[in-house]
Amino acid sequence: MTSSLNKMVVSVSEQSTKSIHSTLSYAQAHKTLIYVDIIHEGKTIHQVRVYCIDHNKSIVRLFIQTKQEIKIPQNAEASLLFYIEKEGKQVPCNFISGIKNSFVHNSLFFIDIAIPHYIGHSQRRNCVRIPITKREIPNLKIWVESHGENSDQLQWVAIQDEDFDIVDLSTGGMLFLINGEAPISKKLKEGSKLLLTGIFPYEKKEPLCLSMLSTVRRYARNAQNPEWYSMGIRFIRWAYLENYSTWNSIPDDNGIPPLSNWVFQVMANRKRSQEI
Repeated sequence: MTSSLNKMVVSVSEQSTKSIHSTLSYAQAHKTLIYVDIIHEGKTIHQVRVYCIDHNKSIVRLFIQTKQEIKIPQNAEASLLFYIEKEGKQVPCNFISGIKNSFVHNSLFFIDIAIPHYIGHSQRRNCVRIPITKREIPNLKIWVESHGENSDQLQWVAIQDEDFDIVDLSTGGMLFLINGEAPISKKLKEGSKLLLTGIFPYEKKEPLCLSMLSTVRRYARNAQNPEWYSMGIRFIRWAYLENYSTWNSIPDDNGIPPLSNWVFQVMANRKRSQEI
């Protein structure tokens, strides 16, 4: 079942040179903040924030927000994630490209990367959505807010690991399959509140450990497998597990900010493996 779900739904296609330069020109003109993972031999070695200050037929020049020069090895790659506005909505854009050069000028640090052949983007939703397996989010736990049978007191009821599977994830929500034979499936409905905790692993750095309050936006029988329900949820508040007493709101449609780097790392790793 899982293999049939693992289809990339992020819109990535070959684009014209004019379209690519138009997107880069927007980022340059609007001083758009760009999140960059610098990758070497398949591992993220730096995570920095940059601005596009120039681009031509062969390179994109980026100014890095850092007080000190960082060492970039030969054959390193840059994975970029940024947002542009289109039709009143923010559209996520991403691409991976080789680093051509890095240099310091007037105590400021710059890198040049190759012009991409395409820029991945999604115009249908504000948060890029990618297929995910349980293996990629170890120890993901889900609880459903429920009323006791003879009491108005609320309680959290766990969804057992064998009774759910993950379909996809974005920084703003997730899509699950729920076993229709499980008793908990009868308690779920649109508007139900959920609590999720999960560990999102990085290579060579501490994992991202999150707790997320969510609401069910869609709950219906799965068309391909009627024995299961499809459950789409939206994150409404989040906290770091190590500081769970401080909950953060999600004031816009861009989802949980620290989750965006993790999502893009997964996308970058998959893209790189396809090119090998």
